[in-house]
Amino acid sequence: MKEILFLVSGNGGTLKFINQAIRMLNLNVKIKAVISDRECGAIKFSNNNNIPTHKIIIKQNNQVKLQELIEMISPDLVITNIHKILKPEIINIKDVKFINLHYSLLPAYSGIIGMKTIDEAKKDNSMFIGATIHYVSEKVDDGHILGQCSTSVDWLNNTADAYYNIIFQGSCFILLNYIITFSFSEKIEKKVSRFNNLLFNPSLHFSTSQFNSYFWNKLKD
Repeated sequence: MKEILFLVSGNGGTLKFINQAIRMLNLNVKIKAVISDRECGAIKFSNNNNIPTHKIIIKQNNQVKLQELIEMISPDLVITNIHKILKPEIINIKDVKFINLHYSLLPAYSGIIGMKTIDEAKKDNSMFIGATIHYVSEKVDDGHILGQCSTSVDWLNNTADAYYNIIFQGSCFILLNYIITFSFSEKIEKKVSRFNNLLFNPSLHFSTSQFNSYFWNKLKD
C-alpha cells in the first residue's frame, strides 16, 4: 500500500477529492496524514474524517521541525499545496517523492497561487488554460512535469471564474492519475484522453463515469 501525506494551507479541495476517489476506485492507497501551516478547511475535513493531522509553523528559513515530522510519518508521496518554498533538505528526504499541483500550463504563470492564474490568462488573452502536476524542486513551479490537462477558452462570452470549476476538476484528475500510476499495482486499463472539454496528457488510467455532477456537488459539502 502506498501512503500519502498532504501539506496544506487552504480548504483542501484536492484532499477531499483524493480521499473520495480512493474509496470509489478501491485503490490500495492511504492518506496517512495531513500537515498544515495554519487553521484551514483542510484541517477541519481531516479531523472529521479521522485522518491524523498536524499543525506547525513552517518558517521560510528554518524547516527542521517540518523535516523531522515528515521523516517520522514516513510517507511514500507528499502532495504539497502550502504557500512556502521547501528547503532542499526536505525535498531530498530519502525514499519520499514530492509533487505539486499548479493551475496553469507551466511554465506559464509559475509562482502565482490558486486560480489567479486563470485571471492572468484572461488578461493576456491566452487561448488555452489548464493545470500541471510536477515534481517539487528547489525553484518554484520548476520541477519535472508529470502530467497536464488543457482546454480552449472563449473570453468574449465567459468570465475567468466560469473556468474555475473545470480547471479544478481537471487538476484533480491529473493528480489522481499520477497516484494510480505511482502505485503501480493499481493501474486500470481504461485510458481516457478527454473529459468534457478537457484534454489530458498522459491519458487517464481510470474511467471518469463515476465523477458526475452529483459527485462534484457533493464534494463541495
